[in-house]
Amino acid sequence: MEKYKGPALPVDERVEDLLSRMTLEEKAAQLCGNLAVSFMEDGKVDMDALREQFSDGHGRFTQYSLVGIADPMVIAEVTNQLQHFFVEETRLGIPVALQSENLCGYPAAGGTIFPSMLNMASTWQPELLEAVADIIGQESKAVGINSAMSPVIDVSRDPRWGRTYETFGEDPYLVSQMGIHYIRGMQQHGIGCIAKHFLGYAESQAGLNCAAERIGDRELYETFATPFEAAAKEANVSGMMASYSEIDGIPVAANKKIARSLLRDTMGFKGMLTSDGGGVARLYSTNKVGSGYEDVYGGNPIFSGGYVDAPSRPLYPFGYGLSYTTFALFDLQIEQTEVPTRGGVIRLSVRVTNTGTRPGDEVVQLYTHFKDAYVTRPWKQLTGFLRVSLTPGQSKRVNFAVQTSQLGYYNEEMEFVVEPGALDIMVGTSSADIAFTQEIQLTGERWPLAGHRSYTSEAYQQDC
Repeated sequence: MEKYKGPALPVDERVEDLLSRMTLEEKAAQLCGNLAVSFMEDGKVDMDALREQFSDGHGRFTQYSLVGIADPMVIAEVTNQLQHFFVEETRLGIPVALQSENLCGYPAAGGTIFPSMLNMASTWQPELLEAVADIIGQESKAVGINSAMSPVIDVSRDPRWGRTYETFGEDPYLVSQMGIHYIRGMQQHGIGCIAKHFLGYAESQAGLNCAAERIGDRELYETFATPFEAAAKEANVSGMMASYSEIDGIPVAANKKIARSLLRDTMGFKGMLTSDGGGVARLYSTNKVGSGYEDVYGGNPIFSGGYVDAPSRPLYPFGYGLSYTTFALFDLQIEQTEVPTRGGVIRLSVRVTNTGTRPGDEVVQLYTHFKDAYVTRPWKQLTGFLRVSLTPGQSKRVNFAVQTSQLGYYNEEMEFVVEPGALDIMVGTSSADIAFTQEIQLTGERWPLAGHRSYTSEAYQQDC
């Protein structure tokens, strides 16, 4: 038996053996994608079409449950025929990847459809989303889907962008936590997640989809890359999808600085980076150098000004939520007011009480602000949260443990570090409803963190 077919051998050894056997045509075929309509005729698999188009193998069939076939029983039968063809009738017998979107559910007849990801983020319950992804994964695996083009972990801060509802919103920490748990729920079924869109896709000019992005290196890594790095380091995400758009004049799919230096060298990602649908072709059409914006954006108007026709203050602050009861926070306790920069852990707790007459849930939120940086830092950066259920009059103590490696940022020398100085600890029930603010000191030396930061604080509750 060929080495690459031996499941007991190391993966690297099997891959090297397979690559050594592949022709150029077979390698190219694995980089290609198509739709199910390419081999379906009158609701059945056209074997002649398969043999004619895919004799060298094939990389993936995308939108597998949406374009050309929909009934789950038919899809399962088609899957068996497809995989039998690729395993038994192509020279190397490489199975084909069968992809579906899977964002809010298995997208075909009989699939369970859940709320949008923006709504799921509003629950502040990553474990609930993991359970949702578990169900989506079960339904997808039942018909043979083995690749999910989800989750969308773009940090989305401009509501004009038409795909905001696909995202987990504006906060890197909340987006990271939701993304981590979605991936864990899906990938436990052997379905590889492709997190998208790498990178900064939602930060497009004027909120236009596929428009250019103007993002500096500091914000690109600190804000937009954080959920992707967290997905790789904490959830072992299978792949990432390069966005259509360009950053600083270079399309992401052809941007060595982002796709290689940042993704591979700094973030240490070892998985697959795939293009968005038709993304490679766009490098030669939409993104090629032209006479101006009109060539790049296909005639879409570019608006550089703002749409200021209402007060700039949001209707509701970040983290806000309604309830049929009331809550209060008491007795903030911080274990140490001096914490070392290198390897330190900030430990604190607060008591939350249902002060109303009905049962309800409250989300206790932890924010931080580093005050001694020589670069601009967020005034309130979400660092942890926990949703707590309480009966009338009941109290619980919520505990947080934050590693200092979660507090990194680019300093004035563009070094990604944790530095000594004053750090404000803020605890509340929304970004605008802060019950406690207390300063602590980070002590010691500057600690380089690039590629080695942490993403998740510990949060748990105790009965009082």
